[in-house]
Amino acid sequence: MKRCAAALLEEESVVAIKGLGGYHIACLAESTRAVERLRRAKGREAKPFAIMVPDLDWAERLVELPKGARRLLAGPEKPILLLKRRFDTRESRSLSDLAAPDLDVLGIFLPYTPLHAILLGDVGRPLVMTSGNLTDDPIAYTEEDAHRRLSSLVDGFLDHNRPIVRRCEDSVAAFVAGRPVLFRRARGYVPSPIGIRRRSRPDILAVGAHLKNTFCFLKGEEALVGPHIGDLHHFRAYEQFKRDVEDLARLLDVRPEAAAHDLHPDYLSTGYALALPEEILKIPVQHHHAHIVSCLADNGAEGPVIGVAFDGLGMGPEGELWGGEFLVATAENFRRVGFIEPLLLPGGEKAVREGWRVAAAALFETLGPHRSRREAERLFPARPTEAILGMIERNFNCPPATSAGRLFDVVAALSGVCETSSYEGEAPMRLERRYAASSPGPDYRLPVMKSSGLQVISWRPLVERILADRAAGTDTHVMSTRFHRGLASAVRAVCMNLRDETGLNEVALSGGVFHNKVLCELVTGQLLVEGFKVFLHREIPPGDGGISLGQAVIADRKMK
Repeated sequence: MKRCAAALLEEESVVAIKGLGGYHIACLAESTRAVERLRRAKGREAKPFAIMVPDLDWAERLVELPKGARRLLAGPEKPILLLKRRFDTRESRSLSDLAAPDLDVLGIFLPYTPLHAILLGDVGRPLVMTSGNLTDDPIAYTEEDAHRRLSSLVDGFLDHNRPIVRRCEDSVAAFVAGRPVLFRRARGYVPSPIGIRRRSRPDILAVGAHLKNTFCFLKGEEALVGPHIGDLHHFRAYEQFKRDVEDLARLLDVRPEAAAHDLHPDYLSTGYALALPEEILKIPVQHHHAHIVSCLADNGAEGPVIGVAFDGLGMGPEGELWGGEFLVATAENFRRVGFIEPLLLPGGEKAVREGWRVAAAALFETLGPHRSRREAERLFPARPTEAILGMIERNFNCPPATSAGRLFDVVAALSGVCETSSYEGEAPMRLERRYAASSPGPDYRLPVMKSSGLQVISWRPLVERILADRAAGTDTHVMSTRFHRGLASAVRAVCMNLRDETGLNEVALSGGVFHNKVLCELVTGQLLVEGFKVFLHREIPPGDGGISLGQAVIADRKMK
């Protein structure tokens, strides 16, 4: 059967392969025809695919391997490892450009089951290996479900006779600031416990965020973070979330006496927690406080620290949209001490995928109604800019958000790098790809102001500078570099001001924006030069996949 699968793959067909925690869909990574067909079948326009290589020698021909990468790739965890692509080898140049469009990073991993190893040995070339599902559905893990859901996508199936008891995605990691950081914690890591300090004794359930969901149990002196489930607005993902919570509770003999949840009332995870029996105590936790405490718990620290929580969106205590926050935080409490100046989101949720909308709002806020119209029409001629600017003038459905993620969208759109995102994080990823350390300055200035006693990073001078650079024909690599360095300098300035005010010398960096290797390393480097101690994530992701650990620890402190 495996020889038939190898023959199909060599003929540029698409094959579903039963693995350890579910099915993959595979094709030759060198075949543009096969990769294009796979993208159409999955409805996955541009999001990069992971690539399984036969061995470490093959990995070295495709990507740069920093210190420690060989050990992690070949170790027992075997995550997908995001590494800088090489372009100086025949093997790397032969990969289809559709495997990771407009990116210079590849997700590489090695065979981790005997079946994978035999198949890759027979084919002898890299394979695209993506989750066996339709986009955003849970991965198929039983033969019946796989054949029902995937038959229309593939030319054949490679099965084996070992049943998969629990669905589990592949883990994803990258090297940031010289050490591995998890982007997705699943196969190979779950349910390995994380030791934490406890102040209460009851078992606790934390249900996590709405996107990139994980849940967490506290039992004794250990945190047991569940596998990556994904985005809960998809019905199948939410059903999987409920099954996984109940299954892991039985497996670990956990009997929760409290349930921690996000403040957002519309998160399905919040709804799940609130619907639990009334004898289970419900503990609401602010999203960005949970981010910072997850980083503290990941480092065995308690605080107080200066917490920098940069992500897309999360609800503040009064229902505001936060996402670029500076907190003074402990494992129990926090206070907000700074933020990124709010950006308007014309159309609300729609602006999250259509960054040009937020860019148009930034133009309006910076240039006024008349000049912003001229610039918006010039920069986005194919977009309905007049309608969007009209919404802004009438203040109709334009909620403000202090979001670092949306600031990246603004820069990507204004610089011409990416106007809309076909997957979450596409615009920031494409902007990061253009960072070039050798690019000339001057860096974009994001001045720090004081408002009502809080530190505020202003983006308005940045808008003017990008417009000038684009009009002058400045390369996007230069604009990206000036932005990344300028934002890192603004973060350093805020932390130095807060150190003067509070005496705190420790900084914790968390939130999905710190998946950005460039920004994380720039901020960390600048803070270390200024004498700060910097906490980065170690065993859990900085993004929403780590929220549940922070929620659980905060709930523990509140129950003491």
